[in-house]
Amino acid sequence: MAHKLSGKEHRRIERWAKKGELNHLFSFFADQRQTLNVDKPLLIGSQGEEDVFVQGFVPIRKILQKFHYLDSTYNRNTTFRRVYGTQKRSDEERSRLAPSIEGAIHRHFITSFPRLCFLEKVTPCSGRIIHAHAIQEAQLRVYAKDGKVYFPNPRAERSEGLTDFKLLGVNRATTFTGFCTGHDNSIFRPIETVPFIGNPEQVFLYHYRALCKDYYVRLVSKSFFKKMITEFERLNLADQVNYIRNLDAMNELDLSEINMGKPWLDESIKTQSYGALSGCWMRGSGVPGVLATTNLFPPRDLLGRPIPNRKSSRLENWISLTITIESGLPLVLIAGPKTSALLQQLLESIRDTPQVQLSAALCRFALAYSEHFVIIPKWWEGLEKGARRAARLTFNSRYYSDYFKGPFDWTFEKPVFF
Repeated sequence: MAHKLSGKEHRRIERWAKKGELNHLFSFFADQRQTLNVDKPLLIGSQGEEDVFVQGFVPIRKILQKFHYLDSTYNRNTTFRRVYGTQKRSDEERSRLAPSIEGAIHRHFITSFPRLCFLEKVTPCSGRIIHAHAIQEAQLRVYAKDGKVYFPNPRAERSEGLTDFKLLGVNRATTFTGFCTGHDNSIFRPIETVPFIGNPEQVFLYHYRALCKDYYVRLVSKSFFKKMITEFERLNLADQVNYIRNLDAMNELDLSEINMGKPWLDESIKTQSYGALSGCWMRGSGVPGVLATTNLFPPRDLLGRPIPNRKSSRLENWISLTITIESGLPLVLIAGPKTSALLQQLLESIRDTPQVQLSAALCRFALAYSEHFVIIPKWWEGLEKGARRAARLTFNSRYYSDYFKGPFDWTFEKPVFF
C-alpha cells in the first residue's frame, strides 16, 4: 500500500529542497518503506534550468535516483519544470506485462556481450578472446565464499524495489571478454605478477584496465538498449521507451568521449610512455568490504562538495578508481590525466579528509559512483539488516552521503600523491 504524503510532509520537503538540504531530503525518502502517493507536484530540487517535481504513485527508488542529478544549491531562477511520476497499474495489467518484460530483459541482456580485444590496434593479437579479470582473480578467491562474491544483481528478487547484492561466481562477477590471451598475459604482467610499488607503468595499467572494463560495459549497454527500445515499442509502453532512450543517449555520449580519448592511451602502451597520469594511491590493513575497478566522473568529491563542469568532449574527466587486494593488503588507486580539473578537486578532497575517515568515505564513494564492484561476503554478511539496506540505498540512488554508517573494518595509510 502506498503512503499518502501529508500536507505537513509536503511543505517540509519543499522547504528542504529550496534550501538545498539534500542530505535531509535523502534521509527522509530513504527512511520510507513504501511507494509514495503524491497528489500534487512535489518539488525536490533543481537540475540546471529545470525545477524537478514528482507526482503520482512514485516508488522510493525512483525518487532517490533523482538525487544523483540534483544541484547541490537550489537554482531559484529556473526556466522550466519537469514532473516525474507514474500512474498505478492494475494487478491484471502488471501480471500481463511482467513475464514479457522480464523475459525480454533476460533474453536481450545475455545476447549483448561482444567478444573483442581492445589492444588489437596496438600490437597483433595472439590466442583466443578470453574472460579477462578486472580484479585479480588469485587475490579475490582468497576472500570469496565457496568461490563466490556479492554482486549487484538487477534480476534478483527485490525488496522495496531496490536492486540487491547476490552471490555470484568470481569468474562471472569480475570478467569481461575484452582481451586476447596474448595481450592479457603480456601487457598486464607488471600488475599481475609484480608487487605494486606505484611506478608509472603500474599506475597506467590499472587505469587502462578500468577504462577498458567501462568501455566494454557501455558497448553491452548500447546493444541492450537498442533491443529494449524495440521490445517496449512492441508492448506499447511509451514511458519505458522514453526512459530507455534517455539512457541510450547518455550512453552514446560516454562512448563518443571514450572513442575520442582512448587512442592516446593506446599510443602510450605502444610507445611505453606512462607519465601522463596524476593521482594518488594508498595501502593499508584489513580487507576492504568493497572491491572496485571503474572509470567515473562523480558529481561530488569525498567531502560531498559539487564538482562543476564534469562532462566534456575529451577523456580528461574520466577518472579511474581501483580498490583491490594486492599481496594480501588493500590497495586504492585513483588516477587520471594531469590536466583534469575534476581529478585535482577529487585529490584535494582526499587531502582534506581525516585519515581515520578515508575507509568510510571510499566505501560510500565506490557504492555510489562505481559501476563495477564486488562485495566481500564476510563483511556483507556481518552487517546488520539496517546497514545492508543503507548500503543498497546508496548504490540504487547513486547519491554520495553519510547515510550508510558501516562499520568499516579496514584502514588506509597516508595517501601517496604522484
